[in-house]
Order: sequence, then structure tokens, then C-alpha cells
Amino acid sequence: MDNLVLAIAMGSGLCLTLLKLFGARILEYEFWVDLLFTFGLPVLFSGSFAGGVVSVLAGITLSIELFILKRIHRLFAPSGKSKV
Repeated sequence: MDNLVLAIAMGSGLCLTLLKLFGARILEYEFWVDLLFTFGLPVLFSGSFAGGVVSVLAGITLSIELFILKRIHRLFAPSGKSKV
């Protein structure tokens, strides 16, 4: 249960950090960001089982959050101005 809470916090923190750094432009590259964080983080934290589990779950959490944000952005963006 602790790993799940850590993963959700880590995924949410990554999502907020990416949005602050790149704004809505990050949603254009949703697939590549998902790929990088879902498969790249476990490689970085593969030293322990708990670190690997937390990083995989954080990548999945980030993917879900970016998917939801992309749909919300499409819904509320002015017509013709959304490249996402």
C-alpha cells in the first residue's frame, strides 16, 4: 500500500513538473513522455524491487494523468488553436 501511495505522489509530481516546465506543449508529445517515464524510470530505480515497482506505477500514473489532461485540453481549448 505504501508503494502505491508513493507511486501516485511521484507520478503527480512528475506531471506537475512537466506542465510547469513545458506548459500545454508537453501534451503534443504525450506518447514519447509516457514511453520515457514508464520504461525509463524502472531502469533508473532497478536497484531494488520496491524502487522498480514504485517507478513502474508512477509511470502508469503519469500516463493516466497526461491522457486525462489531453482530453480536458481538447475540450476547453478554443477551436482551431489546439494542436494536441
